[in-house]
Amino acid sequence: MKISCWEILIFSIATCIFTSCSSSSNEIKTKKKIIDSTYVFDKVPPENIYTFETPAKSPDTIYIIQIAAFSTLERAKEFSEFSRVKLEKDIKVEYNENKKLYVVQIYPYYNDKKKAETYRRELLNYEEYKDAWIVTTTVKNK
Repeated sequence: MKISCWEILIFSIATCIFTSCSSSSNEIKTKKKIIDSTYVFDKVPPENIYTFETPAKSPDTIYIIQIAAFSTLERAKEFSEFSRVKLEKDIKVEYNENKKLYVVQIYPYYNDKKKAETYRRELLNYEEYKDAWIVTTTVKNK
């Protein structure tokens, strides 16, 4: 029995095709095992169990321009009235328990540090306010 070149060629091609298919099948099974055994994520719970709370508002920083401090309320009131007229600003007198002094402050207070510094620099043009300074404090908002 004589086998021709064509028959050998066809047989070789058929053998390659069948062995390729069987190895592909094994390869798919192996890949499936790897995928099945790979940990990706825990089960994600439904979205409706999450609660999002609004964070508490952080304290605000305020800048107080203090223009004087006196040991008596009368002197503080005199200076505040003089300053209210001269500066055309509202003035607040407050007793500072820690310092045991009546402090005289520009009111309203500043929320912006640069604005407070700018106004303080303007005050330096007046002899009466050369010692003005900025007090920084925080106020917790409700």
